[in-house]
Amino acid sequence: MNLPPVLARSLPWLLGGLIVAALVAAIDPAAVAGALQQAALGRYIPLAILFLLVWYLLETHNLQRVFRRFQVHAPFPELLAVRGYTYLLMIVNYALGVGAIGLYLRNRRGVPAPRAAGLLLFFMMAELLALGLLAGAGATFVQGEARGYALVTAGAILGGALLGVPLIRRLAWRPALARWLEVFAVARIGAWLATIADRSLYFLTFVLFFYLAMPAFGLQVPFADLLCLVPLLFIIINLPVTAAGLGTLQAGVLLLFAPYGEPATLLAFSVCYSATIIIGRLPLGLWPLACRRPILRQVTTTPRGSRS
Repeated sequence: MNLPPVLARSLPWLLGGLIVAALVAAIDPAAVAGALQQAALGRYIPLAILFLLVWYLLETHNLQRVFRRFQVHAPFPELLAVRGYTYLLMIVNYALGVGAIGLYLRNRRGVPAPRAAGLLLFFMMAELLALGLLAGAGATFVQGEARGYALVTAGAILGGALLGVPLIRRLAWRPALARWLEVFAVARIGAWLATIADRSLYFLTFVLFFYLAMPAFGLQVPFADLLCLVPLLFIIINLPVTAAGLGTLQAGVLLLFAPYGEPATLLAFSVCYSATIIIGRLPLGLWPLACRRPILRQVTTTPRGSRS
């Protein structure tokens, strides 16, 4: 059964909203509202604005660097506009945002579509490896269930990479797959390490944000514990279940941070964090519409007669 496009795009948001509503109802709506009222939002909001800008600039820089490693020139101001606009597209659908970056590479930078897809796949795999390494490193500092979660997750990611990357490199030499996996065939260990380091630094800024922002809700979590827990939270958020991790984020915070605070307080913090990501990124996505519209037309359309 094929759903209407509007309904299909709304379902991840509806599911995420239902999960949040169910968690609030299960914990106690009055307690969650009380935790929100007691939060020091005057401290939280400036931190959120600052880190939204840091994440935006740093992620754009990470993209530029990985493109440059594979001889794709993308000017930073131009890529900044494209990355900002994809925040808007990701509100509709995560794959739509990733696809827009691929269209930018093809239409604006002349990268064949298969190679652009391979570049983005390489970037996402390095990102997953960075999360696994951070979770594994953080597991050395914590005890209990969180340590077990981290070790299992890190082991699965790193073990999968040890098996998967050599297999992909071998497949890349097959004529039918060469265009799609060419990036993996030519990538050296230095490119992997540098991209993983870039993404690790990016995720470490989220660890720092949690460390500075959670006390605004009365939550005190040691930095070393956050080094383990935040990467695990990101892996949960990235599960293709809901839009922008709504609902899965709240469930993940309640599961992973249970020893550090009351459920109502944890839920209040996680709701504010979701609002930060979803609402706070809107201005970053709207400014390119006003200032860089000609570039955005090449991000959302495919020129006639272009080759893949």
